[in-house]
Amino acid sequence: MSRSIDDILNEMESCIDQWEDAASLQASLDANYKSWEAAQKLALMDSGESGVKAENQVRSSPKWKKLFVDLQMQNICVEKSNRQIKLLQNRFEAARTAAADARRVV
Repeated sequence: MSRSIDDILNEMESCIDQWEDAASLQASLDANYKSWEAAQKLALMDSGESGVKAENQVRSSPKWKKLFVDLQMQNICVEKSNRQIKLLQNRFEAARTAAADARRVV
């Protein structure tokens, strides 16, 4: 059963709001991840470790893994929202074309 253009637009508006929330959280997680990693690496380098060793130590910690995985999961959420919006755009175009075709038939 085809949905009305208004229904599709309402759903698209909701998906855009969800995308905005997901993108804002992604930006926050990205900033937290990068600043934590840089601070840890800098502290190790200030205590005499080489840059490579400091990076390896930081990236082998459970905290780094958690921050990294949280960020990647949020990236997936943002991408899923993008794909839902694209799908709704396609549905909107199909409904708009169907409505235009129906007007021509009459």
